[in-house]
Amino acid sequence: MDYKMADRLIELRKKKGYSQDELAEKLNISRQAVSKWERAESFPDTENLIALSRLYNISLDRLVHGVEFDNDDEEKDADIEVDVKEVLSEALAEIDEAEKELAGFEGFGGRVG
Repeated sequence: MDYKMADRLIELRKKKGYSQDELAEKLNISRQAVSKWERAESFPDTENLIALSRLYNISLDRLVHGVEFDNDDEEKDADIEVDVKEVLSEALAEIDEAEKELAGFEGFGGRVG
């Protein structure tokens, strides 16, 4: 395991306010296992990676590959959600305009679907 992953595990544990003992208890493993992960001497197995991602409420990708962990993440997610809604709204408006244009053509019966 690389040191970046080890540092990430330490940071996430501390942000949740867990000691190594508390984290180990939650995962039903030894404190020594947690310590080895945080010293980059070993890597959590798949089962523990999944448990950690659930415990810390982050994706496995973020847990393993790393993304800066800051308070702006929720705002970034909200911005993405707003952008998707805007794109969908614009697309529906374009469809409505196209339907209005086609309404004048003979045989067009409205929305397809």
